[in-house]
Amino acid sequence: MSWSSSAPDVATVDEDGTVTPKSPGTAVITVTTADGNKTASAAVIVKKKKAAFQLETSVKKILLRPNGSASFRVFAVDSEGKRKSVTLSPDTAYSSHSPLLHVKRGSVKAGKDAGEATFTVHHLGEERDIQVVITKARLTSLKASAKELVLKPGETMQLELIATWSDETERDVGKQAVWTSRNKSVVEVTDTGELTAIQAGASTIRADYGDRVVLVRVTVRPDEDALEKQTTQFANRLFLT
Repeated sequence: MSWSSSAPDVATVDEDGTVTPKSPGTAVITVTTADGNKTASAAVIVKKKKAAFQLETSVKKILLRPNGSASFRVFAVDSEGKRKSVTLSPDTAYSSHSPLLHVKRGSVKAGKDAGEATFTVHHLGEERDIQVVITKARLTSLKASAKELVLKPGETMQLELIATWSDETERDVGKQAVWTSRNKSVVEVTDTGELTAIQAGASTIRADYGDRVVLVRVTVRPDEDALEKQTTQFANRLFLT
């Protein structure tokens, strides 16, 4: 019998059929009989090894005027959610191949020309990209699609974040903002602004974009039908007792 791999850079297979993973991706392992009349194949999926931590930054996108500068922070977040600042760590490096900007530990400076560029933060094998927009237009206002929301447990809601510029253009920047929930046990928020109500209570959702901050107050109230059902069941148990 002979063995082969459709993607040796993803997974290799030796003459005994032992598969060795090489890099994330999918490979098809095929075995062929000596006479070549029969074959069998199986897909092998190699997943990226889960890191011991996640790399987070205080911003996902930075807005700068020509020759302007801004600061940012870098955090390593462990599996328990504990954040450690690694902005100035000797294990943290910064790189950019764009002539539009210069980046160093915790700060980025724009050149004289307008445009868009990206720089990368590296820390112990993990990477995170930060986009930089250099423009003469100023961010004049930032508004969410709602100031207050009332949700039921399990309900979801997508927030929009509208930025207005000094040249009177508007754009939804929800995917570029940094979203956080003050009370994650009540409401969770994704990095694109989608809310999920968890349980009754209140929380404040914060969106950071450029030098602006928007707050949205969210109240989660119990489903009245579910509450009535629970009350009835409790009353029945008392009656039976």
